Formats: sequence, C-alpha cells, structure tokens
Amino acid sequence: MNKDLHSPQVSYRKTVAERLLFKKWDSSPHGLSTKEVRERQRRHGLNVIQTVGKVHMYEILLRQFTNVMVLILILALIVSVILRETVDAYAIGAIIVINAMIGFTQEFRAEKAVEALKKLAASFATVIREGQTQKISAGELVPGDILVLEEGMQVAADARLLKAVELSTLEASLTGESQPIPKTTGLIENVESLGDMRNMVFLGTVVSKGHGLALVTATGMKTEFGRIAHLVQTEKDDPAPLQKQLNSLSRVLAVIVLGLSAVLLFVAWITGRELAELFVLTLSLAVSAIPEGLPAIITLTLALGVQKIAKQNAIMRKLSAAETLGSTSVICTDKTGTLTQNEMTVQVVVVNGKQIKIKGIGYEPSENVKVTGPEMELLIKAGALCNNSMLIQSKEAWSVSGDPTEGALLTLAEKAGYNVLTLEKELPRKDELIFDSDRKRMSTKNGALQFTKGAPDALLEVCDSIQIHGKIQKLTAAKKREVLLEVNGLAKKAYRVLGFAYKKSGKFKEENLIFLGLAAMMDPPRPEVKEAITSCRKAHIEVVMITGDHALTAEAIGKAIGLFKGGDQILTGAELEKMGDEELLKKVEKIRIYARVSPHHKVKILNALQSKGHIVAMTGDGVNDAPALKSADIGIAMGITGTDVSKEASEMILVDDNFATIVSAIESGRSIYRNIKKSIRFLLSANFDEILLVSTIFFLGLPLPYTALQLLWINLLTDALPALALGTDTPEKGIMELKPRDPKKTIWKDLIQLSVFAGIISAFLSFIRYFYYSNAGTSIEEIRTVIFTSAVIFELFLVFSVRFGKQHFFTHFFKNKFLLFGVTVSLGLQLMAIYHPFLQNVLETQSLDFQEWMIVLLPTVLGIGLIEGTKLLRKKETTV
Repeated sequence: MNKDLHSPQVSYRKTVAERLLFKKWDSSPHGLSTKEVRERQRRHGLNVIQTVGKVHMYEILLRQFTNVMVLILILALIVSVILRETVDAYAIGAIIVINAMIGFTQEFRAEKAVEALKKLAASFATVIREGQTQKISAGELVPGDILVLEEGMQVAADARLLKAVELSTLEASLTGESQPIPKTTGLIENVESLGDMRNMVFLGTVVSKGHGLALVTATGMKTEFGRIAHLVQTEKDDPAPLQKQLNSLSRVLAVIVLGLSAVLLFVAWITGRELAELFVLTLSLAVSAIPEGLPAIITLTLALGVQKIAKQNAIMRKLSAAETLGSTSVICTDKTGTLTQNEMTVQVVVVNGKQIKIKGIGYEPSENVKVTGPEMELLIKAGALCNNSMLIQSKEAWSVSGDPTEGALLTLAEKAGYNVLTLEKELPRKDELIFDSDRKRMSTKNGALQFTKGAPDALLEVCDSIQIHGKIQKLTAAKKREVLLEVNGLAKKAYRVLGFAYKKSGKFKEENLIFLGLAAMMDPPRPEVKEAITSCRKAHIEVVMITGDHALTAEAIGKAIGLFKGGDQILTGAELEKMGDEELLKKVEKIRIYARVSPHHKVKILNALQSKGHIVAMTGDGVNDAPALKSADIGIAMGITGTDVSKEASEMILVDDNFATIVSAIESGRSIYRNIKKSIRFLLSANFDEILLVSTIFFLGLPLPYTALQLLWINLLTDALPALALGTDTPEKGIMELKPRDPKKTIWKDLIQLSVFAGIISAFLSFIRYFYYSNAGTSIEEIRTVIFTSAVIFELFLVFSVRFGKQHFFTHFFKNKFLLFGVTVSLGLQLMAIYHPFLQNVLETQSLDFQEWMIVLLPTVLGIGLIEGTKLLRKKETTV
C-alpha cells in the first residue's frame, strides 16, 4: 500500500483510545463547528472526484490526423484528386475518416472510467456538527467530520469507525469482494489489504447492514477512490506492439517514396525530359508505392477477428487490443470465479472421526448424499437452519442469495433429501446470535434445539462434549487435538472448514455445546481450466495467479489445475510490501502465485513483468483493479462480477468470467496478427515490383512501362479484395505451439526479405518482357499492356504464395472462399481492362493474343516457382 497516501490511516489504526483519535483529527464527539468546516474546506478542498488534465473534443479529433500514415494518406488523397481518380479519392477519404473515428472513440475511454467512478460517489451525507445531526451535500464533507452510517447508505468519504452495531458494508465496487464485510471499531493488526481494514469505511461503498458512526479521515482525491481516479486519468495508453511497427514502416515508406520522387523529377529536369507528364507519373508512383489500403485492411482484419472473439464470450473494447492479445507472454489472473467456479461446494463431511466424500460440484443439488447416522443428520440440519442465505433455482441455473459458504450448506441439505423450507417449519427460529469476526461463530435457536457453526478452533472453545455414534462423550483435550489435526489436514488441501455443534435445552448461550463434526468446502476449479493451462504452457505463455485468498488455498488450487509445479514460488502481499523493486525484478519470473495481495499490488507486479519485456494480460473486477487494468498491455474485466469502472478501464471483457475464454481469445489474437502480417507482406511485394521497374527503365532513358492510370489500376486491384481477403484466413495448425513474438524485435526483416525478393523477380521478368518486345519493334502501347497485365497476374498468383511461410502454394487453397472470390473479381476486372473498348481507351491498352498471354503466364509461373522454392531454405518458424 502506498505509505505516502495512507500515512494517516496507518497511524490511526494504532491509536488506542477514542479521545486520542479525536485529538489527532482535531475533532470532538460533538462534531465540527461551522468555522472549522469552512477552514478545512479551504485547506482540503471539496469532497469531489476531480478530472485531471481534461482534453477537449476538438483536440482529440485533431490528434487523429497527425499520425505519419494518415499524413501519407492525405497526400495520396490530394494526388488522387489532382489526377481526377474519383474512386481512389473516395476510398482513401473513407479510410481516413474511419481511422479518425476509431481513434477518437478510443481516447474517450479514460474519461468514461472517471465518469463511472463519479457515479459511485454519494450525493448526500449525514453528519454530526455542533452536536446536531445534519444532512449535507457529500461534497461539503471535510476531514474530522463525524459521519452517521445507516443501512442502505452510500459511504461519502473514507472514515475510521467510532461505533459499529452489527455493521457490514458491501465493498465490491472497490475491492471486487462480493460478500458483505463485517466491521469493527477495534484495532487491526497485520493489515495486508483494504479488505483487512475492518475498522474503516470507504467512499463509494454501501452499508449493507447495521449502523454506526465514523470519523472522516480522507476526502476527494485523497480517498481510495480519488487515488484510483488519478491513476486512471494519468496512465497513458501505449500504442499496441504492431501499431509501433506500422508507425515505423510509415516513416520509412514516406522517406523512400518522397526521396525517389524528388530524384526522378530532378533527373528529368537536368536531362530535359517532359516534366508535366513525369510529374503526374511520379505522383501516381508515390500513391502506388504507399499501401494506402493497409489501414483499412488492418481495421477489417481486426474487426473480423473481434467478431470471432465475441463468439467465444470475450468482447474487445479496442480493436488494436485483439492483435496485442496474440503477443501475450504472461497472463495474470484472479482465482475466484475465473480459475474457479465461484460456487462454494461441500466436498467432505467429517463425523465420528471419518471423512465422507460428497459428490457434485456447485449449487445444483444434483447428487444424492446418504446420511450415515444421527451426527451427520444433525450436522446437515445445523448447516441448513443456522443459516441466513437462500438457495434459488432459476431456468438458467441454481444460485445463492447471501453468503456462498451458507449456500454450500443449503445445497448439502438438499442433496441429503431435506427440504429447507420444511425444516424451518418443523424447527422454527426463535432467536439468533449473529456471526461476528471476534467470536467467529453464529448460533440460532430452532425449536428446542440450539445450533452453532463457526471456525473449528473458536467452536471447540465453547464445547464440552462430542457426539460419536449416537453417544455423547466428554470432549477431552486429546479429542480436541484430533479435531484440529483433521482441520489442518483439510486446510492444506485448500478446503474452508466449518465446525458444527448443538445442545438440546438450557439458556441460549454459546456454552456447554455438543460437538458434531466438520464440513469442508471449496470453490472448485472450472473443469476446462486445466486444459487451458496446458495450452498456455505449449504456447510458451506463463500463467500467474493473483488472489486475496490464503497461500495454502491458492497453492492447492494451483496444483490441481497444473499452474503450480516444482520449482515455482509463492509470494504473499506482506512479503511483496517489504520487497524492493530490484529484488522483485530478480524473482518475478519464478513466482507463479501471489496470495493475500490487494489490487494495488497488481500494478507493482505488472510493472516488474513489463520491465522484463513481457506483454502482460491482467484480469480484474473491482474499482481498485482499474489502474492495473489500464496499465496492462491487455486489461481484462469480468463481465459478470466486474464493476463499470473496471470494464471502462479494460481492453477486453470476459462475458463468462472464464479463464479458458482468455486462452481461446489469445489463439484468435495470434491468428489476427499472422493475417495482418500476410497482408503487409503481399502489399510490400507488389509495390516494390512497380517502384523497381519504373525507376530502372526511367534511369535507362527508355519509355516508361506504365501510364499513370495503369499504376493506379494495379494498386486498386491488389490493395482491394485480394489483400483484404488475406485477413480472413483461419488459424494455422500449430499456432498455439509457437512462442509469443518479442515486441522489441522488428517484424520488417522477415517481411522485407520476401517482399524485396518477390519484387526483384517480378521486376526482372517484366524487364525481360520489355526488352523482348522493344527489340521486336512492338508499339509502346502493346508493350505497356503486356507489362501491365503481367504485373496484375503475378500479384494475383503471389497472394497464394505469401499466405504461409513454409507451406506450399496450394495449402488450404479452397478454404478461404473470400480470397478465391477476390482473386476472381480482380482477374475479371483486368480482363475487362484489356478487352473492353471503353477501358481500353481510358487505360490505353490493347487486346492480347495467345502468344502474348504465354509471355505473361509462363514467366509468372516460373517466378512464383522460385519464390516457392525459397520456402525449402527457410527455417521452421518458432515464434508467432
């Protein structure tokens, strides 16, 4: 916990008397005076969540047009307008607008997260001032105010409890803990998390039960909520790994294209060539060389991938996050509800010194339990009647209203054939001693019987007898030790253990009770999680459990699902708090479980992993998780249990809160990245061919091989359907057995090598064709038609070759129907370009005869064969 932010709280937890507490905060039991309130409001400000560095809408909009690729697209748009290429102009304009809209929408995410935080803050508060109870605007609260707490109220500030009568608060909005937290005024030692601070109430939480008084210790931005709001607003979104590489590519392309254009014009000027015609051609070449379709292709590929991920129960809130997901090397996941089912289940009952296994998982009472004797019967009845929760059956599933532990006991009763409503009629409740954290017990008077349940050690303190095989015996010290040994053995296996006792008559007090036995329960792992963890290991993705639960429980669950193995380490929140950043950096890659940690520890863990070069996916559901979700490369919020704030701070929402869904989404993310890579490889290959051929022939002083419109036509055919269709390829076999790619390692080396090689082959073949026809005295129009058609055909063949790094041309040839459709349409348009009179006139083409088609096709097949041959020399891919 941040000691600077919380030094007042650290101090007052150690205050031993209420008067010293009032002295520390310069207050009194009568509250503050009006003068004191004004002075403190001047000093501390209003109790509101402030917006830090708010950015205006027009600033966010303008930022969308400063990206290098967008500036290149704007240049391409201007050129298209000059050349009166209406179709190109509209297409490029649409790409610019769509990208701006996506970027604009994404930049509002932090603002939405803060707005969600503000909605959780109370509007009004009841305080004691000058000895009088007053209802005031929550924004007027100051440190030192005495806050009146009643059931149903929202807590309006962080405050130290002075009085707590059966007081519990719901802190799910802050910590993600779904159960009511019992509160106390006593001193708290060994505080490891916010949930341990039982003598505190926090802004944004709700009083679920009881009433009390509390002394305000922090307001506004100094509260836990304020700290989170500040972190959410100031945490910057780093570009996705691929986006960084695209920005780099854009800058390189811009320099190459503009430099080459300038050189061509300069050479034309000094050699006396026709500048006007060459200027138009140079602009066309610039547009052709720039893969302006790339942003649209990436957007479409991401959008299609996001749709597929949505079908797997994960919603991507940010398109680029789908690609980043494929780079994930570490998943930091919560335990409860994500790795486990979030349904407490009684799995073992201990009576008469023997363990009885209970079948079935979850709240559904689908299995039958055989009651073996009176002790088990009484234990089951005690669990069902000494209980304030309800088991609910709906069309979808069974659920619990209330405490999950009590829900497990109700399910046990139903499995044993007891109808809880019938039991309540037979043994109606007459009295109750509610559970509290000091006694660690709960008791009810049902008919002539008293039932008590609680922590085994606390329960044994008030028992003097034990029932074994129907006979009541003295509970000796030796028998107590036996019971506690049994408890310890079950606890080591991750069970939560409750003890049960009863008595038949006498005063309704927790004394002279007859011990019955134990019920051991756990939130069982989801059945599909173990396989998902295995898939992660094969994919070289490490899984780290981060939980507020005890280390023993976390370790047992970790071992059960295959997450925790020999050599792995566990670190507790207390140990993490004492550990320096350097020490954590040395150990962070060996730690598989973090136990008894708070959400604020997640940021420290995250920073250490990112410092080691990992791409980290982080799950979270509470408001306090928002900074970690925002800082993570992929923040994953829970769809069922997650707060609005955590969802707004995340990139992905798990609809079913299931860990296995993350793994399925990562596979889709890897496929998305591979498809984008294919499209880039294809576009660069096609564009390099055109640049190389035009530049070479120009410097040789020969007539140019393309007209300006022919260059734009080639660009239109290749940048459209074929390149887009590559983005729809299905995941390759074995994709989840590759290592995640290193985000620091450039992807361009691999892409450029193939692109340059393919471009050289295509340009060389066209060069040979050019000279063959030139020497034969063929007209320049006919030569250009052959070269023009050859370029299109080569690129339509090339699209099948670049799909796979090692696999051959015909691999899954008919699987991608969209690709076949795109190539067919492009081929049809090219045939129209050389045979339709109108297009012949516009594009300055001529009809090709059979011999000319052979000159087009045979070298193309040879060239593609050479490219295919290089696949045999390539190393087997080991990374995505």
